[in-house]
Amino acid sequence: MISRILFISPLFDGSTSLMRLNALKSIFTSSCKIEAIDTQKIIDVHPRISQFLAYKYKTGPISFSISNAIKKKIKNQNYDLVWVEKGVLIQPNVIRLLRGCTRKLIHFTPDPAFYFHKSSKFIKSIKYYDLLVTTKSFEMDSYLRYIDERKLILVSQAYSEKIHSIKKVFKERTPNLVFIGHHESNRSLSLQKLIDNNIEVNLSGRGWDDFVNHNLGNELFCFIGEKLYGQDYVNTLNNYCFSVGFLSEWIPEKHTTRTFEIPACGCLLFTPRNDEIEDFFTDEEVVFYDNNIDLINKIRYYQSHLEEAEIKVNLCIQKLKSGDFTHRAIVQNIIDNIH
Repeated sequence: MISRILFISPLFDGSTSLMRLNALKSIFTSSCKIEAIDTQKIIDVHPRISQFLAYKYKTGPISFSISNAIKKKIKNQNYDLVWVEKGVLIQPNVIRLLRGCTRKLIHFTPDPAFYFHKSSKFIKSIKYYDLLVTTKSFEMDSYLRYIDERKLILVSQAYSEKIHSIKKVFKERTPNLVFIGHHESNRSLSLQKLIDNNIEVNLSGRGWDDFVNHNLGNELFCFIGEKLYGQDYVNTLNNYCFSVGFLSEWIPEKHTTRTFEIPACGCLLFTPRNDEIEDFFTDEEVVFYDNNIDLINKIRYYQSHLEEAEIKVNLCIQKLKSGDFTHRAIVQNIIDNIH
């Protein structure tokens, strides 16, 4: 029986970590005490140079501050479960201390752990965890260099049924495309192709300064803003009929949170075709595209066939409701795998 849990993670508004913490709270009754260490609050009080060292090199004063906060919290304490998310800044000796104060120690990350977020601290700590959970199928072999396969779980990304929801029916939305996400060169190229082919693009995200300046004054382009989190993110998706779920070129990922959040908010999802997403959805539920020309043609088609687009959206929503794609379902699956 689990009666006391410690959750260690960045917990800012709109973060999937906060969604998983809330999922844990919904799974366990009030008889289970769930405590949290919000590492984001620790990060935020440090100067920019310290944040740079933490994000870029996984070292510096923030690592010590987070580790010290954990040591202070767990002194003379015992837990049934300690759940660590994105533990790339926690010193290995502190993970060892966590191992000693809990019956089960879990690590979860929705991020790549062996690419951009690679951390020697995390790698040295892997052996202390009872269970490691990843959403990145391409990193399975990397994990298995350090742990037995029985300690590794692959799960999909997810959406929150309480946050990602339909607030505006399809017929009341603008029949145009929106993309919310950070800049990458392939995304920039695709969106520019759309604009150059008379398809309106509405955009939000970080790193788009050059793209915005290039398209300044173009009536087919609207920059919504750099940051959209929480309800602002959901409300923006609810304003449009279509959204594209670009995958990253920085890592060989095959799906993202957007893969589920976009249709959960009632948008028709345009997505690159791959075997992983085809395991989640069919051609009847989303629009797969193979290249930029294919994307352009299919957006044009569904802008002229909104009833067909709405049918796809409704079928996709049914799939989401019948599947295991919520944060609660994912967390429940992990809890069920604790032995």
